Amino acid sequence: MKRPKRVKVGCDFWDVKFEDVPNEGGQVCRGVCRVEERTIVLQKDLSDTRLMETFLHESIHAIDDCYRMNLTESQVNVLGNAIISFIRDNKINFLK
Repeated sequence: MKRPKRVKVGCDFWDVKFEDVPNEGGQVCRGVCRVEERTIVLQKDLSDTRLMETFLHESIHAIDDCYRMNLTESQVNVLGNAIISFIRDNKINFLK
């Protein structure tokens, strides 16, 4: 997966950063969406599959903030898993 440095969500540009171990509120995680900073932080040593899943999950948080959908963490998880399943089940690969 090509690692983006910046993504556009709605009217805003969000920086995408890679760290050894993202930390949010003292909790270690694979990724973090920092809404106030307009930054998505991802663990830099994830496999391509985990990186895609985590990037999608954190991007959904950014989209949620932009469009004021007020999704819960559970809803973000379900939506992320549903989109990943849709892509895999249909063998969608825009990189080839």
